[in-house]
Amino acid sequence: MTDRSSRPAVCFVGTGPVVPKVLAAEAPDQIGGAELQLKEIAFRLADRGWPISFVVGDYGQEATCLHPDIRIIKAHAPHDDKSGLQFLTRDLPRFWRALGAAEADIYFQYGVGGLTGPLAWFARRRRRRFVFWMASDSDPQCRVPGASRLPRSQRWLAYQGMRQADVLLAQTTGQQALAQQHLGRDSEILPNIWPGPYELSPPDRARESVLWVGSIRSVKRPLLLPEIARALPDIPFMMVGGKSRGDEALYDQLVAAVAETPNLDFRGFVPPNEVDRYYAKAALLVCTSAVEGFPNTFLHAWGRGRPVVTTYDPGKLVERERLGQAAESLAEVTAAVRRLWRDPALCLDIGARAVQYVQTHHHPEIIISQLETLFSRLSTTS
Repeated sequence: MTDRSSRPAVCFVGTGPVVPKVLAAEAPDQIGGAELQLKEIAFRLADRGWPISFVVGDYGQEATCLHPDIRIIKAHAPHDDKSGLQFLTRDLPRFWRALGAAEADIYFQYGVGGLTGPLAWFARRRRRRFVFWMASDSDPQCRVPGASRLPRSQRWLAYQGMRQADVLLAQTTGQQALAQQHLGRDSEILPNIWPGPYELSPPDRARESVLWVGSIRSVKRPLLLPEIARALPDIPFMMVGGKSRGDEALYDQLVAAVAETPNLDFRGFVPPNEVDRYYAKAALLVCTSAVEGFPNTFLHAWGRGRPVVTTYDPGKLVERERLGQAAESLAEVTAAVRRLWRDPALCLDIGARAVQYVQTHHHPEIIISQLETLFSRLSTTS
């Protein structure tokens, strides 16, 4: 084990309700892509001797973590107080105390929110470093009406936090361009980490289907899948996804639509440690999202050698690297699914390229080494 005293201490900040469950290896009630990314990175850094802590929300849970060398510090419990008074008088002081208790040299946040500003101000006041990693194309557009996914009360805080971060990280070149346009600053690219599996298996149409995976949220447009499936009645479709807070009515609409679609099998929420078997059996993955960051679902599909048909192409990667088919309209998605389903040899060709791409650009050794270089650079210039 590396001497921890030789490494700067890093604190990951994630106050959403899924974070404590993912860190404690409990069964979360929804799959959190951002949370899984943070866990994978934090655990691997801790294995390499980095002093790691997490500031998480307080939901009444025990402050436990599956990794014995990672310290968990509870802050406040996020709430829906629209006035902001409770946040200013009670939650913000608790949040700052939790950040101070971490005694970190570097604070790291993935995905923007109202706490991004206070976190940046804390780091600056304490002469610590703050690294912010964009989780979605909507993050740098946090003040753009129609593009931001944040409540109005959080947008200015989010904007200021990203502007003041010591290092701004993007997932794609597209996010870099958005950060320059809307935040007026440069960013470095850190690709998402993918721990595997990396395996290409030949198609078996006797047991395969077209797969859709994601939380049932409006931005992911899940109601498009029943329409696609009904247009392709001879092709079996499989859908995996759990309810999301604030979009419960959408889930009920989806269940009703699935009931009218005989060739669509909807499994609801599936725990992260069980979802791989669906990718292993899939012929290809479909994404119907309007906006994303860099979907973990893509990495999972490519790691399994499965093409992706998508309405969202991060940095035009799918098109550029020929990892599937990018499509704009419902008709284009339907045509692409039909074409790939009918051509197993083409799927196999794309799949081989996909496995190689993920291994080359998203392997843990590559991502962790890049972060270690970044953190070491920050610690020597503080």
